[in-house]
Amino acid sequence: MLKTLTEQKIFGIAALVFLLAAFCSDGFYHLDEHYQILEFASYKLGISGLEDMPWEFKAKMRPSIQPWMAYWTHQFLSVLGNTNPLNVAMVLRVLSGILAITTIKLLFNTFKEQYSSNIQLILLGASFFLWFNPYLMVRFSSENWGGMLFFIAMSLLINKKSKGLYIYLSAGLLLGMSFFIRFQMAFAIIGLIGYLVYSKQFNLKSFTILLSGGVIAISTMVFLDYLFYESLVFTPWEYFNQNILLDKASNFGIDPWWKYFEWLIKDAILPFALLIITGLFLLIRSKELPVFNWIWIPFLIGHFFVGHKELRFLFPLVYILPYAVIEVWKALSPLTLTSRSISKILVSVLIVWNLGLMIYSSVTPAKSFVRIYAKSREIIEPNSVVYLASHNNEEWNYPLVYFLDPSIYFIRADSNVTLMKVDERPHYVWLKRSQIEQNRAFLGDSITATIPQWLYYFNINGWVDREKNYVLFKVKDHN
Repeated sequence: MLKTLTEQKIFGIAALVFLLAAFCSDGFYHLDEHYQILEFASYKLGISGLEDMPWEFKAKMRPSIQPWMAYWTHQFLSVLGNTNPLNVAMVLRVLSGILAITTIKLLFNTFKEQYSSNIQLILLGASFFLWFNPYLMVRFSSENWGGMLFFIAMSLLINKKSKGLYIYLSAGLLLGMSFFIRFQMAFAIIGLIGYLVYSKQFNLKSFTILLSGGVIAISTMVFLDYLFYESLVFTPWEYFNQNILLDKASNFGIDPWWKYFEWLIKDAILPFALLIITGLFLLIRSKELPVFNWIWIPFLIGHFFVGHKELRFLFPLVYILPYAVIEVWKALSPLTLTSRSISKILVSVLIVWNLGLMIYSSVTPAKSFVRIYAKSREIIEPNSVVYLASHNNEEWNYPLVYFLDPSIYFIRADSNVTLMKVDERPHYVWLKRSQIEQNRAFLGDSITATIPQWLYYFNINGWVDREKNYVLFKVKDHN
């Protein structure tokens, strides 16, 4: 199979997969991806009000560069006649996917000479197609963008073919932006600079230019924050003050350091999680890739010391995980020579399993209920009333104001509410499938659903039933 693959073919397939993920992955991995970026932009656009803003907005502790990017994208699409906010979110995911492919290409070109031609292709394939990569790499989140800009800068600094002074300036700009987008990238930046000093790849002049690039980037970010918040503020300090000194982050939970490994095993799925964990520790002994150890170890340890933990905090490291997986491949290669048939079976099972998970995570929405907002815009006529019945779902209970159609009157209601028409306007309700029977007396015809009916023909082992599927009904006229 490797004989028929080339780098160009892998890049071409990756572009299609990432584009598919960007189109299909409606919603967000975590609330912050929406509320700290799109709702901030929505406020600047005059769509969301101050009362809709999370507490971080009033604390002026979030950087504004990504909200500004969303704002500019919205304005650009508006000029083209497209004012649908869900399309804005999709375009931002496409941009994220393009930058992710660029990041992977630069990393690959920097380190590929360390590997044989066959392993190069495996590494490139793993970089794009490790099952969660397309899903995570199209996210317009601070974790993803902070990580991408950091690894692009690292590639410029490590690449032996590019050592002009403009490279140090560009890398400094990227590292400054990476830090400002995701303040925790400071752990990785300190590690990278430590490696460059230790390996004597710096002199005073190059370090000064790198630092100058960082200062220019941070100064620009401070200016953008000033325009956004309409007051002079240094958001990294405000973030540190609120979450560390005032310890507000602990209000969202405190976990022990080993919780990261528990989440990784649960979310990445055991065989792949073991590959990743084993590979990271095998990287420590790698003589070819010492720079990665200077990055992931301080980044991980830094997060160990922060009380509030979430697996997404480690997502910037996804760009080096394929290199960790390759270390496992190299370590196991001598063993496979003695039992080739068993090895082929195990590898084939892992590849098929990985591809199945990748396709599923790429074509399903990140949050299925977000499609309610999209389908409401497409189907429901203006001046209608739409009930959004409660689903005991944390995200559901926070309105996505930016996505709401202003011509439709949405009512967020308890699932047991009497779904009566209150006036002559058309009335609709979105219900979870499990809530349909208890509300059957009030329901007219079903109109659409967030999961298409044909998918139930492939409901093997009930996997579709386990997805959150919402159905749109017309409310009966009882007059």
